[in-house]
Amino acid sequence: MAKIAIISDIHDHVWNLATTLRNVQHADVLICCGDLCSPFIVDQLAAGFVNRPIHIVFGNNDGDQFRITKNAAKHEQVHVHGAFFETTFDGKRFAVNHYNDIALAIAASSTYNVVCYGHNHAFKVERIGSTLTINPGTVMGYSPLTRQDVASTFVIYDTVADSAQGFQIAASGQGKPSREILPYPTAFQARLLPEKYDYLAPDFSEIRLLAGVNGGGLAHCMLPPNTISSAVMHQTVEEIWYFLEGKGEVWRKWDEHEEVDEVGPGTSLNIPLGTHFQFRNTGQAPLRFVIATIPPWPGAQEAIAVKNHWQVEQPGERA
Repeated sequence: MAKIAIISDIHDHVWNLATTLRNVQHADVLICCGDLCSPFIVDQLAAGFVNRPIHIVFGNNDGDQFRITKNAAKHEQVHVHGAFFETTFDGKRFAVNHYNDIALAIAASSTYNVVCYGHNHAFKVERIGSTLTINPGTVMGYSPLTRQDVASTFVIYDTVADSAQGFQIAASGQGKPSREILPYPTAFQARLLPEKYDYLAPDFSEIRLLAGVNGGGLAHCMLPPNTISSAVMHQTVEEIWYFLEGKGEVWRKWDEHEEVDEVGPGTSLNIPLGTHFQFRNTGQAPLRFVIATIPPWPGAQEAIAVKNHWQVEQPGERA
């Protein structure tokens, strides 16, 4: 699992919901943070997001909870959790409720990695300590607090990158529901290099995530001394590497052409789409480099194992 779609405050706006559902088909799970309103919205959710789990919590405007629950029972993938839902996705602990004040108090406890909520129709993604809080805004596209139209928004959360990207339904300008979506601004990013790695890459190097934008991401990679990665190929992303510290070699192969390059501080190289590659640390210090991934890294399923250039019994083994 890598992508989780998060929505809230539908308020029976079937047109915006239809556009939202069309644009979250790449997600593995759908979370709704409440205020569906009418029970028939459950049927629209189920029809628009098939064969994948849908998790719903109640909001203050979900008055007919009996029929919402009854409708959900007709759809195997729909799960209604009452006022609060907690679970784990890809090792990330999630908490979901409708109310912003409750959600922020939950986040302050640092019990969860991600806390999702809605209620105030105000899009917001921010970290409270180590917890990422996500208010996806409103599908309805209206704020009862200001009595004004606001952007109709939703969020896609990436469990691998631990990042949330907002999207909005573009205004049609013709008085008709729009089918186009646009990235929705999130907070500027400023990340220090983490002491602990975020995850082990498919080639068994340590990856620490840095800042990113809609079109690409940045990460710091470290391979320990005298260690060899496993050989892989990427399916949809290209990369540019810039080496900061250490000494090593990188093997790249595309079609019939292949080469091995020595790398060290100041060296940069590219990994074009479809390239088979493997690298090793030939020195006594960690091999450290920065990776620009274009587009952003989509998840562990992106890398496919290929035949090793340098043979090792186990990936990530010392040479």
